[in-house]
Amino acid sequence: MKMKKLFFAAIAAVSMLFASCTHEMDEILDTYKDQNTAIVLLSLGYDKTAWEILSTLPSTSVVEYLQAIACSRLGQKVEALEHFREACRLDDNMEYRGELDPEISELLK
Repeated sequence: MKMKKLFFAAIAAVSMLFASCTHEMDEILDTYKDQNTAIVLLSLGYDKTAWEILSTLPSTSVVEYLQAIACSRLGQKVEALEHFREACRLDDNMEYRGELDPEISELLK
């Protein structure tokens, strides 16, 4: 019983620490509106925020590819496929990359 209480106390402490760090991280990332920030946000699961940043950036193959991933995660499959096709139009190598990416390859089925 003592071990169980200690376990739950540790989980509560980690949760509080994570919540505090998340707030600070949000404030830091909010000041940057670039491709690298969008990648970080996608990695953390902030797909809508990442998409919002990506939609303001100039169209490049990488930006289009990242928008395809964000749209796919947001359930916008048709738009995701359009972004992926645009990424491929801008850079032929994106076709190969898309086949290796589970989220993109799922769109291509």
